[in-house]
Amino acid sequence: MYYILIFLLILYQLLISLLGTWNDFKKYKISTYNYFQRFGFNNNYSKVDYLIHAVSCGEAMSCQPLIDIIEKSNKKYLLTVHTPTGFNLIRKKVKYSILKPFDLIPTMFYLLLKTQPKILFIAESDSWPFMILFAKLFGTKIYYINYTLKGYLRNFYHYVLADRIFLKINVKNKKKKYHFLGNLKWLSTNKIIDTKFKKTSLIISSAGKDEIDIHLKLIKSFPNINFIYVPRHLNWENQLKDKLQDFKYLWLTHENQISEIENNHLVIIWSFGLLNKLYAKTHMCLMGDTFNLVGGHNLVEPAIHENTIILGPNYHTCRDLAAELNIIYVKKIEELMFKLKDYNSFNQQGKENYQLVFNKQKNIQEKLITILDQN
Repeated sequence: MYYILIFLLILYQLLISLLGTWNDFKKYKISTYNYFQRFGFNNNYSKVDYLIHAVSCGEAMSCQPLIDIIEKSNKKYLLTVHTPTGFNLIRKKVKYSILKPFDLIPTMFYLLLKTQPKILFIAESDSWPFMILFAKLFGTKIYYINYTLKGYLRNFYHYVLADRIFLKINVKNKKKKYHFLGNLKWLSTNKIIDTKFKKTSLIISSAGKDEIDIHLKLIKSFPNINFIYVPRHLNWENQLKDKLQDFKYLWLTHENQISEIENNHLVIIWSFGLLNKLYAKTHMCLMGDTFNLVGGHNLVEPAIHENTIILGPNYHTCRDLAAELNIIYVKKIEELMFKLKDYNSFNQQGKENYQLVFNKQKNIQEKLITILDQN
């Protein structure tokens, strides 16, 4: 029996190493330096108060508010991110971050031995057996954060592992380890103070290329509104320009051109990282990927900047946020075209959205501070 267990243990570690290596080089094109981090070769290992783990960039970003509070309290932390893509994106924003080592006995023993955190925060639901095992052996508390209940076996497994589980959505009849915190995405954006465009402007943000015909139908119908079009991916330039042959537009590639937007009926934002600055100046937001099957994106960014938010029929990825905000829901673009005839009446909804986000942020920040103060 012992031999079988030892064999399975060795087999698991071999599979983790081989599959991880294959993914790193084949899928993520990982650098040799980053690959060495997978085996614990990293200068950032030191004793910390909190070890925070996220599977990818989205989960890591949801932990940013927690990290901000930790930094203000002068406590030490280390963030581990499983995917190379997520790590490369988040390391520019989080000073103490590493690419998570492979879940092997020597790598996880060394990680937990060197860091000896009081708490291991796990974003949402990612779990690794040896990371959990050595956290337990070193007396580290395990907290799941931004957690969603789904599936009995999964819930049971995490409930047994965790010391506390902080829920994204409140539920009735909570068990002892469950605590309602709220969605950390509410804290993902701070308001940028700027002057709104004088002319009514509608930003179509994070738009999918399979929605372009729907969006252009809307843009063509409202010459009195300025439209700012922000594609989600910048890998279809020629296709987009073919679609825009009958339109006069500004092709914006740099932040310095933002001042030119108000003089153009249609502006294409062919650049990453400008959404927040644009939301600070626009009045309405049609969230992209809600007229296809993707299901939408972060609603906090437009809401905190007082934008009236419009969602198409598919918004399952941001449903919990939408439920707390003032949203204009439409099933077809013709329905939106009808409602936009009275777009001046939408302004109050945008102002109310800001207040809703502000109240959420204050409440969740107070809860996070309490959680950290208790440990």
